[in-house]
Amino acid sequence: MPYSARFDEHVTHVNVRVVGNERIISPANQVWDSFFLSGNTASADFMAERETAVQPERDGL
Repeated sequence: MPYSARFDEHVTHVNVRVVGNERIISPANQVWDSFFLSGNTASADFMAERETAVQPERDGL
């Protein structure tokens, strides 16, 4: 890996995801952190027009 693409020295474990021919490397302990800290959120009207489906009754186990 090129030196300029290396993680900080405190990163000791990584996750590797396969997407087609690509390999995406992320620090193992920060995968969800970066997602939630990105600031991206759903719009105020997200799913506003979606109806809630009525669940049919089922027999107990």
